Amino acid sequence: VLKRSLLAEAIGQRLVASGQLSADEFKAIRNEALRQICSSAEDVTSIVHPTKRGSVTVGSWEIKELVKDTEGVYQVLSAWVKDHHMRPITLHRHDGVESLVLLKGAILISIDGESQIVTAPGTVTIPIRAVHSVSPLERDTQMLVVISPPEPGYMMEESA
Repeated sequence: VLKRSLLAEAIGQRLVASGQLSADEFKAIRNEALRQICSSAEDVTSIVHPTKRGSVTVGSWEIKELVKDTEGVYQVLSAWVKDHHMRPITLHRHDGVESLVLLKGAILISIDGESQIVTAPGTVTIPIRAVHSVSPLERDTQMLVVISPPEPGYMMEESA
């Protein structure tokens, strides 16, 4: 996962070092690619898959709503790694600010094309409408997620 996120930068550095592109040309190409990626980001409802356990899955994550404020101000979710594949949450965006509280493990998070590794205990805030994705880096990764206002795609009713 880490190697893939750095591949574009490594290729760009080689092209600039070889003289095939100037640093400004690479930056312009990178920014255009980022705009294309961000424009294809999906909403949460289209990327999650409901389970019979009252949760949703996406990539290697399983996510369950723990609490939703009755006035529609916030929502608290629990997210954990459900398998060993370490697949990310698909690039998406939503209308709420999102705060991740990493309880166990480590993640690679990308926000508007900038990536960082966060290890437990750690926190990350994702701005409103920012295109983002989260990849687990360890099998035992767990986090709490607070979204304000709530994200309808994560609201699951218990199945009968």
